Amino acid sequence: MATFKMMDGDAIKTMTTSIGKRFNLLDSDVHKTAVSIVNHVNQYHEVSLANNLIGAMGKGSRVNALREWFQHHLKASFDEKEQVFVQSVKGTALSNMTAVLLAPPWFEHKAEAKFIPVDVEKLVKSAIDRITKAIASGDKRHKCSMQDLMLLQTLQTQLGCSDTVQEEEVQEEDAIDPRSEIIDPLAAVIA
Repeated sequence: MATFKMMDGDAIKTMTTSIGKRFNLLDSDVHKTAVSIVNHVNQYHEVSLANNLIGAMGKGSRVNALREWFQHHLKASFDEKEQVFVQSVKGTALSNMTAVLLAPPWFEHKAEAKFIPVDVEKLVKSAIDRITKAIASGDKRHKCSMQDLMLLQTLQTQLGCSDTVQEEEVQEEDAIDPRSEIIDPLAAVIA
């Protein structure tokens, strides 16, 4: 098994600076390569190099941002099923290389989606509201039961976010033991 040595604060700062510099250099290299690929497709109507660059991107890279940049600048089609660019057709209008050179780089083409943390309390409350409405209306499209509702109400109480559930509302024989083995209490509503 490989060993892992924890870094101290100074080593973390040094590594963080190094990572930032390497990412900036890599972003620049990817952009130079992408612009060159657009020029290559203009000359040879052959898109495999675009797919190769996308395939070479690291797991943590914004691959879809690069795909969108290519889709905007590359005169080729994108096969959604295979997730690749397909051969450009001879006679197709060429990409305007001046516009490509002046355009923002691929990593600025589309902003990364804003991070929105999961609000478990809000999620549970929303699920309870949806199940309650479905049960009250007799809507059979939703696969939920009173037991599902009670399970979520128990979870809501355990999270400390309950404003509506009172202990006396849950019948003793219907009560769910909170220590029971629940694999996925939200599976009934997230389907």
